[in-house]
Amino acid sequence: MSIRRASPCPVFVLLAVGSIATAQDAATPSDTPAAIPAEKSDAPDVSFRLGGFGTYHLKADLDKNGDVSLSRAGGEVGVNIPFGKSVFLDVAFREEMSWYNFSNAIDLGGTDSPWDGPMYDHRLISSLFVRHNENWSYTLAGNVAWSHEDSSASDSMSGGGVGIVTYSFNENFALSAGVAASARLERSARVSPILSIDWKINDQWRVSGRGVGRLANRGPGLALLYSPSETWTFGVGASYETREWRLDDEGVAPDGIAEDARVPIEFSAVWKASKRFSLTGTIGVDAWAEYTLYDKNGERIGDVQADPTPFVGLEAKLVF
Repeated sequence: MSIRRASPCPVFVLLAVGSIATAQDAATPSDTPAAIPAEKSDAPDVSFRLGGFGTYHLKADLDKNGDVSLSRAGGEVGVNIPFGKSVFLDVAFREEMSWYNFSNAIDLGGTDSPWDGPMYDHRLISSLFVRHNENWSYTLAGNVAWSHEDSSASDSMSGGGVGIVTYSFNENFALSAGVAASARLERSARVSPILSIDWKINDQWRVSGRGVGRLANRGPGLALLYSPSETWTFGVGASYETREWRLDDEGVAPDGIAEDARVPIEFSAVWKASKRFSLTGTIGVDAWAEYTLYDKNGERIGDVQADPTPFVGLEAKLVF
């Protein structure tokens, strides 16, 4: 009898608190948006942003048979619209592609490669941030996503929403609480409570659930940030990420569902070249990863876990 190792899925969601709302994906389910407030742009009035990223996860042995490596690439275009000094609307479109290289993964449906890619995730995200007074603020956010393998986009739509209330004790410390809900492909919706902290220890050190805010991040986490200057920020932290896609009508699970869940631990360095442009480099390790295959009705076919493996990433962002 085999014993399945327990998933480290968090009981609650950690999100960061900041000054204005942007749409970043960071709730327990990957298809639920998190209204994570970001640093206010120096651009006057309406501001726009463009971003792109790439990551590579080295080959990892699977706990039963086979191995897998992974590459991702994606980008985002977004706009932040202020309404006076207390209300901000943020709208973004994000595109992500994933390529999997399975070998001898026979415990996922009895085939060498249960899915490979490209696995597409198209996501429209919006968030509304309202500052009620010096202490209280509110965030509402939602997204709609189409996640699918190759060109098969039918029955691949999902979505979710987040509501958050934030109390700022002072300019250095804030707590948030709320709830996140998301629809999942062919399975019941997931609802998660939210608990968030943002603590500016001093001018250089900060504790944040948002980490360095990389586009590649797709889950809740916690990070310690160090900014020795206005140009550089370094961060170390961990997060929990999940992704899912509708598979094509061929292969071991026609029109089925592929799921990827992982816990990356990472070190990131952000170079702010100017007020408008920044580069982020990341190295880390996937401390835990699990791949699950479902049939078209959402019934589990099989799952495997992967050994810890290193990864590297690079991201560029432009605000204007």
